[in-house]
Formats: sequence, C-alpha cells, structure tokens
Amino acid sequence: MLEKEMQIETKGGEQNLYQIMMQMCLCIHILLMGFFACMQIWFMVTVNILSVLLYCFGVARIKTTKKISQWLLAIYSEILIHCVLCNLIIGWGYGFSLYMLLMTPITYNVCCFSKNGRAYEKRGGEASRHANILSVASLIIVLMSCVAGGSANRIEGADVIMMWMCGFNLIVSAVCLIFFSLYFVRSIKASYMLLEKKTKELHFLANHDALTGLRNRHNIKLDFEKIVETSENFCVMLADVDDFKKINDTYGHTCGDRCLIYVADAIIKSVADDGIVCRWGGEEFLAILELTAQEGYKRAEEMRQRLCEALLRTEGYTITLSMTVGFATSHDTRDTEELIHLVDERLYKGKNKGKNQVVAE
Repeated sequence: MLEKEMQIETKGGEQNLYQIMMQMCLCIHILLMGFFACMQIWFMVTVNILSVLLYCFGVARIKTTKKISQWLLAIYSEILIHCVLCNLIIGWGYGFSLYMLLMTPITYNVCCFSKNGRAYEKRGGEASRHANILSVASLIIVLMSCVAGGSANRIEGADVIMMWMCGFNLIVSAVCLIFFSLYFVRSIKASYMLLEKKTKELHFLANHDALTGLRNRHNIKLDFEKIVETSENFCVMLADVDDFKKINDTYGHTCGDRCLIYVADAIIKSVADDGIVCRWGGEEFLAILELTAQEGYKRAEEMRQRLCEALLRTEGYTITLSMTVGFATSHDTRDTEELIHLVDERLYKGKNKGKNQVVAE
C-alpha cells in the first residue's frame, strides 16, 4: 500500500514539475521571440516560434502522456540546439550558454532520482553514467559552438544590448536554479519521510502479528526476560481457543480470523496495563502479568468466564467461544524457558480434562 502511495505521489509531483518547466520555457521563448524580432534576426525568430509551438503542445500533453522520457529529451535537445544557434549567430557573450549549465543538475535529478530514472535503473540501465555522458557531451558541444562563433558579440554596435541580454539570461538562470534546487530539496525530504514511514511499518510487521496487531513471540522475549529479572511477583498465561479447527471448518476462515481478533481484544482488555500480550502462534496467546499468584489466577478466570458468556456475531453466524488457559507464576520457576514449558503442559492438561478451564497445577 505504501509503495503504491509513493508511486502515485512521485508520479504526480514529477509531472507537475515537468509542466512548470515547459511553462517557464514557453514564457522565455515568447520573450526571446520578441527580442530577436527587434534585432531583425528572422532565422532565430522562426526557431523560437517552433520552440513556442513545441512547449504549447507539451504543456497540454505532459499531464496525460506516458512518454515522459521522450518529452524530457525533447526539452533538453531544444535548449541545446537553441543555445548552439545563439552562440553561432549572435555570439556567446549574450549568455545563452547559461541555460545548458542550468540543465546539468536537472539532468542528474531526472536520470538518477526521478520515477523514470529509477525505472530505467531497475531495467539494468546505468542512469548516473548516462547522465555523466549526456552532460559532458552537451557542455563540449556548447563550448565548441562558442569557439566556432569566434566572438562574444557578432552583431556590430550591440554591446549594450548584449550586456542587457546577458543580464536577463543570468537572472532567469539564477531564478530557475533556485526554484529547482528548492524542489529537489523538497523531493529529498519527502523521500526521506516516506522511507522513514516505510521503515517503521516494516519494523511493526516484523514484530507484530498481522491479523490481531499483537506483538509476536520474538518481539516479546526481551520484555519477558526483563519482567522476570525485575518483578518480584508475576504470572504467565498461555491461552488457547477451544475447538478452533472446528470453527474454521464449520464457518470458514474469515469467521475464524474474526474469532481470533475478538479473543485478542478480550485478552488485551483483561491484561490492561498490568502486563504484556502476544500471539504465540495459531490460536494460542501468551500473556505475562505483573501480579501476585492469586490476582493473576483471578484475572485469568474472569477472562475465561467473560469469553465463555459472550456471543460473537459475524458473517451472519452467532458463535460461542471458550478457551483453555495454562497458568504459572514466579513461585513455580523464574526461568523463562521452563515457564513456557510449564504453561504449555498445563494448557494441554486442561484440554484433556474437558477444555474451557484455567489449569494452575
């Protein structure tokens, strides 16, 4: 269930991010289209018109498409081509190369940490290595375009315009970098919280019974030993639901499960804050109470009596339950293994003597 929630949240968050990326690119290209029109560089106006059409279509489709990786590659390719053309036509001094530097951390995030990147890694791809290759190759292409352009400003008398455009590109790149950095930090925090939540759930599942929610026999061991060491008086009860196999065979396993849950709740209420309870296995429950022998036996007898008098209505059936309890105290022995063996013996003695009783000797 948690894994499914993670996938839904991650997918929705990433698609929102990619849509915002496209919207930002769309706005920037509309402004650049106006800039190149004022400069009368009609080839770049045409390039930006095509870019605007690409992002308009992308903004409309990114929420519903399953081909997110192709769209990301299209964004990356468009920014790279636009950057190279600007360096070759107007010069590298206008600052369009900054956008490729901005794309480098985004590339690593998409390749290595996004849902698509993780899926690619699971299929055997080396996402981080490919991100390295893509980033280095792109930066080399941009550097070569700067060298091929040969000049910071290829337009005569446009030094002031170059300065303003470089400042514009610097500000836009800085704002985008801050935005994406905040998003990445938020994503890492969200992933950490989900991981922490999943770890807690796994720890709970490893130490508790999935059906009743009670602790399991492995989890109770340390607390049992602690009670033996620190408590002067304590009691141990091993309770077994009578004729449970017959209940399963007669009413079905769903009813059987409901019966176990009902019995577990009854034992928890009887023990209250005076001890600990676990599902020992099957239809057996172990309880350790920090009470005197008389108090513990009275509590066990009351628990058995209440369960015997109750009627469980489930799945259209009315079921009468009873239990047999093996009972021992700290006066019998203070060895945990011997105590377990003793209550187990007394439990089966009670089964052989007619069931529905507490056996203390």
